[in-house]
Amino acid sequence: MGSNILIVALTLCSVASSWGWREGSVVTEELFAAANPDTYLTAPELIAKKGYPAETHTVTTEDGYILTLHRIPYGKSGPSNNRPAVFVQHGLLCSSAAWVVMEPEKSLAFILADAGYDVWLGNTRGNTYSKKHVSLKSTDKAYWAFSWHESGVYDLPAMIDYVLSRTSQSNLYYIGHSMGTTMFYVMASMRPEYNAKIRAQFSLAPVAFMSNLKSPVIRLMATFDNTLD
Repeated sequence: MGSNILIVALTLCSVASSWGWREGSVVTEELFAAANPDTYLTAPELIAKKGYPAETHTVTTEDGYILTLHRIPYGKSGPSNNRPAVFVQHGLLCSSAAWVVMEPEKSLAFILADAGYDVWLGNTRGNTYSKKHVSLKSTDKAYWAFSWHESGVYDLPAMIDYVLSRTSQSNLYYIGHSMGTTMFYVMASMRPEYNAKIRAQFSLAPVAFMSNLKSPVIRLMATFDNTLD
């Protein structure tokens, strides 16, 4: 079964390459740009284009990773006092842009801003907005020596503390998707002092245990774990 999947994957990659479907190719860029003019906009640009205020903040973790947070301080109704802070964390291979790519009535970040919340969008180490480090380059092997564990132990605490400091609030709402929930579970168990800083937590597509995962693709990739390390 595993060998068949690998053969299919290699075949698809070969066909895609022969047709020019590769990152950075003229064909790929033209098709994406033609399909959606927002394709190459950053998260703050997407937010501003839809008529909302956008802020960019940075925070440094205990182990030296420099993370970027994007903020929508208020919605279409304008600024107001005492807006509760809500922190929204993306999942695996995503970024803060995941919450603002749709129209305002379909994007969680905009819905929350219009509902009266001060919205903060996190970006974990290694994604397109958080590739800096105090001493390492993203091309260094040592830079990538992390997993969702470090994101839960270091990234979330740093970002949460920053949000609470900036807003002068003692706690916040947390919304996580997929790996964003895994990170939270790590933080809540490894650094329990942060539980008091969470007003309520909401898990979207939560991931806590992998033992019953049945995806043949993931199981195939898992066999290369030691090689990738």
